[in-house]
Amino acid sequence: MVRNVLSILILSNPTMKILLDTHMLGKKDTGNERYWQNLSRIMTKQEQIKIINYQSNINNGLYRILFGFQQMINQHKPDLLHVQNFAPWQKTVPIVLTIHDLCFKENPNWFGLKTRLAFQFFFKRSLALADVIICVSKYTRKQLLNYYKVDSKKIKVIYEAADDCFCYSKNRKVLKRQLKLKYQLSEPYFLVVGNVEERKQPRLIINAFKKVLKEHPKAKLIFAGPNKLKLIASKNIKFLGYVADEDLNLLYNGATAFIYFSLCEGFGLPLVETMACQTPIICSDIPVFREIVGLAGLYAKNEFDLCRAMQKTIENKALCEKYANLAKKRGRLYSWQKTAKQTLGIYNKLVLSYY
Repeated sequence: MVRNVLSILILSNPTMKILLDTHMLGKKDTGNERYWQNLSRIMTKQEQIKIINYQSNINNGLYRILFGFQQMINQHKPDLLHVQNFAPWQKTVPIVLTIHDLCFKENPNWFGLKTRLAFQFFFKRSLALADVIICVSKYTRKQLLNYYKVDSKKIKVIYEAADDCFCYSKNRKVLKRQLKLKYQLSEPYFLVVGNVEERKQPRLIINAFKKVLKEHPKAKLIFAGPNKLKLIASKNIKFLGYVADEDLNLLYNGATAFIYFSLCEGFGLPLVETMACQTPIICSDIPVFREIVGLAGLYAKNEFDLCRAMQKTIENKALCEKYANLAKKRGRLYSWQKTAKQTLGIYNKLVLSYY
């Protein structure tokens, strides 16, 4: 059904060639990689569309902006270029620009000098060059209009989704055995997914968890993602580093609750991954999470709130079942098929307007 709908969108341009900015594929670049991985995967399957993935032996952002994109354009002659954050310096084809978040504007100190300089010198120009700007949430769109003078008519909101590999594990006995075997997890545990960095507030999460330990000494706190702050593990706190999707699905399914206490996000992919696994969500009370999670999560404003929410999920099984069911229902709103369909609609309309 979805394939037929997607095909209809492109009948008027049966050989449409799209160059995708997939330079981060295979680099374990968390949410950014998932976005392009899924778009590329679904669109490649569509007849009458030729997807060209950006490839270069030179892994350098400045090179990509000044030369790399244009070299790929000259070589493959695409009808359209789809990038994230930074467009090529010279515009020679229609451009779609995806913006995941504006966190670099909210707090530049969260980012290194190289990243700050890139956004300072190239981002505003890229906004001007783009024919269509895709924001991954209404909140990101609002922030973009707040910080920059952009024609609101060319901004489209298209939500992201969870990979198909994230799903509910029906056989809970097998799940428990696998968690015990692979990660020595048999007690209640809380899961945190993503880079361990300042804006995710890992130290606050740890402090709240230590208070929980006073009444539940066997509980565990698991971080799955690069430990960029080099925080120290302990008996009850583990840093797993990068975790393959198959194992991450196990961890989502077995968690007492998933914790996402970030100060700034554009969407929050781990939230919808958690929904797919029907696991209760505890998250920071920020506008974008209210938009994505709705009533399907427990919100916390500070360390005290977070500690209380963690205690509730350990002690109240009925509460956990309630939020697991709410997460399941909420998760149905998001799918990569829907994301691809909406994105392809933008491609088709833009290419038709140009040629």
